[in-house]
Amino acid sequence: MKLHSILSLSIVLAVLLSCSNVKNKFNTELADKMKLEVNFINNQMPQTDNSSSKYISFMILPESGSFEENWKATSLTASSDDLQVEILKFDKNEFEAKGDKVYRNNARMGLSELGSTIDITIVLVSDSGEQIKLSKSGIQEEIVQ
Repeated sequence: MKLHSILSLSIVLAVLLSCSNVKNKFNTELADKMKLEVNFINNQMPQTDNSSSKYISFMILPESGSFEENWKATSLTASSDDLQVEILKFDKNEFEAKGDKVYRNNARMGLSELGSTIDITIVLVSDSGEQIKLSKSGIQEEIVQ
């Protein structure tokens, strides 16, 4: 009987832990002091590899001055129509930008099926652990030929 109680309790705890929703805490005050600029590029120029011709180039600018911490992008979600793509790998995946006036990066993977107008949300983390979320809507594809 004791074994049955322990097993039942273990199952209940496992279900509760698996259902718990750990929410990321974003620093909205810090995010409000930053500006997001985005370009959605469709490069139609001849390429030597089979990579997607579409990519997202983005810049984060502090409201004033330069960055006081290093930052890195941890995720980018792009959506158009009913399609949503989450990107976790970027051209630069290390912390950088401390003392700089701009943080620049690119996302290239999984964008080929997106339409010509997208919405994006980018999550960044600082080297001290602060997380921010920045979004932009209605970004028009720019065709490069």
